[in-house]
Amino acid sequence: MDKRLSAHIVLVLSWTLGYLGADRFYQGQVLLGVLKLITAGVGGIWWLIDAVYYTYKAGETARQAPVR
Repeated sequence: MDKRLSAHIVLVLSWTLGYLGADRFYQGQVLLGVLKLITAGVGGIWWLIDAVYYTYKAGETARQAPVR
């Protein structure tokens, strides 16, 4: 799968369903996904940290991509 597409999918999942652990499940991190699901992203703090982190990583990936 294209790295840019994957990073953007994780970004969207993190902002929309991140409090349920969908971003972690998508990345294959099942245990972290279950923990995030059970704790509801630890009251939103874990969710917010992940969402901001994935926003930064998606932007970084987009900047590294060659222009076609």
